[in-house]
Formats: sequence, C-alpha cells, structure tokens
Amino acid sequence: MTSETPASRAAARRPAPRRPLRPAVIAAAAATALGVALSACSSSGSSASSSTTTAAGASAAPSAKQLSAIKADIKAAEGVPAWKAGGPAFSASGLAGKKAFLLGTPTNQFAESFITGVTEGFKSVGMSVTAGGSANQVTSQEVQDIENAVHAHVSVIILLAIVPSSIATGLQAAKAAGIPVIETFIGNPALPAAGDKALGVYADATYPYSRTGQLAAEWEIAQTGGKVNSVVQQFAGQPPSDATAAGWNATLKQYCPSTCSSSYDNVTFGSQTVQQIQSGAQVAAQNPQVNAIFPVYDYQMAYMLPELAAASAGSRIDLLSENADLAQMQELKQGTSVKVDVGNPVEWDGWAAVDEALRAIKGLPAVSDEQLPVRMFDTDNIKSIDLTANPATWYGGASYQADYEKLWGVAAG
Repeated sequence: MTSETPASRAAARRPAPRRPLRPAVIAAAAATALGVALSACSSSGSSASSSTTTAAGASAAPSAKQLSAIKADIKAAEGVPAWKAGGPAFSASGLAGKKAFLLGTPTNQFAESFITGVTEGFKSVGMSVTAGGSANQVTSQEVQDIENAVHAHVSVIILLAIVPSSIATGLQAAKAAGIPVIETFIGNPALPAAGDKALGVYADATYPYSRTGQLAAEWEIAQTGGKVNSVVQQFAGQPPSDATAAGWNATLKQYCPSTCSSSYDNVTFGSQTVQQIQSGAQVAAQNPQVNAIFPVYDYQMAYMLPELAAASAGSRIDLLSENADLAQMQELKQGTSVKVDVGNPVEWDGWAAVDEALRAIKGLPAVSDEQLPVRMFDTDNIKSIDLTANPATWYGGASYQADYEKLWGVAAG
C-alpha cells in the first residue's frame, strides 16, 4: 500500500507503514512535539488540544462490570476470526476470460499478500489480473499504467491503498471507458466519498481501523485497571491513522474518562520520519507518568524500542499497535515492550476486493462493509502462533476462499 519513503524502506522490517496513503494527500500535520495531555482523551488531531470534562455521573475508573466486558471482548478478539458475507449472494458466472488490473507493486509483505488474494479470487471465476505500478510512486507512471489498462479493455481496476485524487487523470480515462474502480484501505468501512465517486470509484474494500485502536486500548485498560497515561503517535490527516487513533481515544474516554489520558505526537512522512518517531519515543520515555505508547503503524515500534531501552523505560512503557508484521510479532513473542499487535488477514482482504470488483462488473450495488476481520495478538495468545509459517495461517483455518466461491455461485460441487 503504499506510501514508501527512503527512511521507512531502511527499516529492515516491512518497508513503510503497511497501509499508509500517498503523502500528497496527508493534511498538513502538526509539529512533532508531544501534545497537551487530554484528561478525557479528546479526539483532536493537533498537539494543542482542549480537554473534555468527565460526564456527570461517570465513574473515575472502569467498574467491575466494565472490566469484565473488556476482558470478554479481548478474549473473543484473541480467537480465530470467522468469515461473514459483506453483501448478498450473486452469480459470478459468465466472467471467464475477462481481465482485471491492479495498481500496486509487490514491494513488501503486505502488498505481496494482497496481490496473492486478488489473483486467487479472480482465478476462481475464470478471470485474470495484471499488477502494475511504480515502486517509487511516480504518479505519471501510475497514470500511464491505468491508461494502458483502459486500452487493454480490462473490466475492472483495483487500487492498492492509493488515494484516487492523486491519479485523477488516469481514473477519468477509466470512467470515460466505463471501467469501475475499487479503492482499498481508505479508512474505516464505508462507501466511497463523493469526490472518489466522481472519479468512477465504485467501492472501498477495507477493514475497521478504529477497532484495532479499540482493542489495544482495552488491553491496556485491563492491565492497568483503567489508569492509562498514553502517547498516540499518528500521521494526522491520513484516514487510516485518524481512524486507528480515534479508536484508542474513544475507548479511553468510554471506560476511564478521568483516570486515563492521551497526548498526541504527530509525525509526517518524509526524510525526517524516523527521526520524528525516535524523538517522540525519547520525550515519552522521559515522562515518568507515561505507561503506554500507541503508534498507529507497528513499524514505528522498531524505532521506539531502542529509545525505551536507552532510557531504561522498557519495563514501564507498553508498546501497542496494529498491522501484525513479522518483525513486531517476533518482538511480542520475545517478551519485549511490545505487548499488543492487532492484525488483519491481508490475503483475505484481496478476496474482499474481488468481491466488490465482481459486483461492479455485474452492475450490482456496492457493499459498504466487507466485514473484514481483525485478530488480537497479545502476550497471551502469541505463544500459540507459529511465526515461521505463512502469516495467513496466523488467522486460523477459516475457509474464506470457499465461502466467497459459494457466495459467488462458483463453488465446485
């Protein structure tokens, strides 16, 4: 997905945040200095945020009933996710021989897994797919690739976490040719925004980013009894980042509005990204009250761990995030400061994007929520995860491929 930067590619882990959007569309982010603590966890994206007072009658810390509900939710999220249909069944017959185009290059684990899922999904209905794009995100090259796909008379185009407006010229050509476009990972599940629809975007296949923030916050609340003093390191103005951070903050506000706090550390993509991440971790480590840092993408933790160790803060501060990339999952299993990494099955995401694509080709209504799952990986269930196996296996033996084929009316037998 993929807004790679030279700094992030140097990470020796997954290059770039797994699902960042193109830097050109990120709103002007606030300075990287840590924000003012928000006693009620305001969801403002700047470092100078006003706080919200505790609601009348709200308890200072979560009640025993609330803690029980939190622990039950965590337990459920630690389990193997089940497949759910995003929309009604339909017949995908008659599509054999048609072609699709996917704009996204296999530059990292995430992209490779997504492309695998998309390829398998189309293959199940007899379609083929070609992947293209620019590893360095050269817009002119990506626009040219789309125009080439239009000239090749593909039936549908899938964008791998690319903001449509950044390649508007190419999408206008696709729209003029009557070729529907599927965007992916543009924040929480919803139908495309009006601007994207105007460019011919039919649907957005994505998962609930805010749920990942919610689960991470619930875990920290359960561990501390509702006494969380946290720093959220985010890329303000980027829909996935905003949604993930909002999930964390809303959960603290819900369960511990006066005993939990959250401050913002806003970073930006570019040559200074790594330095900003490290600086934020240094500042947080120097604050003896901070007991949790929530970076919205787990690759950020790779740069935080050394800073926490240098400040002798590794045992005091928990690191929690989302993506479940291999390097960070290894840190979790080794018992470092990484305590939670909420993951999403990327090959499964690819099949969901195909579901939207097939509906578009058939002229059916788009699905607003593909019901894509997340799974909670934490200090309890990480022991049962084989990190040497394909990441797809970390989400259990869900037969989502067969489920999609049945949904599309192409299941064998």
